[in-house]
Amino acid sequence: MSNPISNERFEQAYTYEGYRNLMTNLLAQGKTTGPNGEKPDMVEYTRVNAQRMHRLETTITLNPELVAALKASKPLRWTVLSEPWCGDVAQNLPTIAQMAKASEGKIELRILLRDENLDIMDQFLTNGTRSIPVLIAQDTATGTVVGRWGPRPAAVQQMVQEYKKNPTKTFKEYAAEVHAWYAQDKTQTLQAEFLVLIAEWQHASVSA
Repeated sequence: MSNPISNERFEQAYTYEGYRNLMTNLLAQGKTTGPNGEKPDMVEYTRVNAQRMHRLETTITLNPELVAALKASKPLRWTVLSEPWCGDVAQNLPTIAQMAKASEGKIELRILLRDENLDIMDQFLTNGTRSIPVLIAQDTATGTVVGRWGPRPAAVQQMVQEYKKNPTKTFKEYAAEVHAWYAQDKTQTLQAEFLVLIAEWQHASVSA
């Protein structure tokens, strides 16, 4: 796929710091993003997610092998489609931001709000749905898409699919199990997935 996110659009997207500031400022107003941004439950999801993200930001340790791969990466642009009220975003985006930072300039990260960028979102659906987060990796020089990740680690995606097929629990119970998985995993599965992907993206980037 050739350059679905223009250079201008990428540069105008949020940095991670800008995205976190957006969350903070909206919560201070009792709001979040999206068409339902003033609904109390959506605001509460965002408040809890801000706490999750802060906890991860202060506890994440990247594996040395992953850090080495990031530093050796060809220049890439990572664009993440996101919304502050999404629990999977909160559980994964801080680690993605840490990876981009650890690359020492090889990977540049930007964040787009899904509901304000549906033209891009609809090019990266998951089983026909607008699931987030989705990370789009592009060759910096050409803009060519070299790969994607998302919307969640494979083990969690399987939990989601099983729940949708046979929802024997309430959504609240199911969500609690998902977040318990994330807490126990401590970002290790996400890091392992990205170690594999970075190698694949390097080959695709060279071939682009």
